Amino acid sequence: MAATNEHHISDLLSELYRQNDMSSIVDVYQVRSAYKQVVGELIARLTQSLRFESGNLYVRLHSAALRHEMSMRQQSLMDKINELLGRNVVQRIVFQ
Repeated sequence: MAATNEHHISDLLSELYRQNDMSSIVDVYQVRSAYKQVVGELIARLTQSLRFESGNLYVRLHSAALRHEMSMRQQSLMDKINELLGRNVVQRIVFQ
């Protein structure tokens, strides 16, 4: 009887990302998506730009009042993003 070589597609993709060091590219996409889910549609639209590198999420906001409010919620936002991703990806959020 022939041996089967069955694998889940997610396992194969994870291995491919790991071997080709593509995990950082995937992290960027996942962090951006998680940020938008956590803050909601309105704040996501008020966000001018998002940049993620080396564990830091840089968030550019136009409004100083919104920037202050988001700064006060920084730890909570970071915890929710990491919880949504299932691992500690975001180490710090910098509001600009």
